[in-house]
Amino acid sequence: PVIGEPVKRAKWNEIIRLEEASRNHIVRTTRLNPVACRPSPLERQKVSLVLDVFHEKTVAALQLNGYSETADFVERVLNFWTVVNVKSPESHIRLNDIRRAPISSTNSSAIQELLSFAAVVDRMPGGRGASRPRSLTTETRKAIHQTANGLADLSRHLLMKVSCRLTGLRESFLFIGKATAGVIIYPLIKFWPVRGYAECNFTVNWS
Repeated sequence: PVIGEPVKRAKWNEIIRLEEASRNHIVRTTRLNPVACRPSPLERQKVSLVLDVFHEKTVAALQLNGYSETADFVERVLNFWTVVNVKSPESHIRLNDIRRAPISSTNSSAIQELLSFAAVVDRMPGGRGASRPRSLTTETRKAIHQTANGLADLSRHLLMKVSCRLTGLRESFLFIGKATAGVIIYPLIKFWPVRGYAECNFTVNWS
């Protein structure tokens, strides 16, 4: 909830009802399936099943069926996932999705999305015991909040480091999605083989 606004509640049973209603349709309106909606403890760790739920089609179908609060939550998580998985400098053009644009400035919309998501998660209640089915655990809520804020701070730090240490660059892109793969900074200049590597402690080496 935002101060002065009503509390919103996302309900998993609305996603289940959506999947059950479209199960026998020839043309499926979503990527939902019984396994994604009722995963076993082991299946909950599969990213592919999570992405079947947190998908643009799920958001649209929830909105069409009047499940607006659940749709808002799914869309929030989807936006966060999209921002932190950018790995190409042109995917936002190819897919016509501004959320997939690499981060190029310290006040970009992607960084604002990370900070906004962190603020939303921070306002969510953390629960244990009997209240657990209706909320995130306290540890999960804190972990998501710190991750989103940390990625925003890391992005701004790296972009400021690039602008301070390198001259002659017209623009630099930051790919959060490549942070675990190594290359996360891509300078837009020909014949200058500069690459940024993210080590485990997030320091940056240049070669």
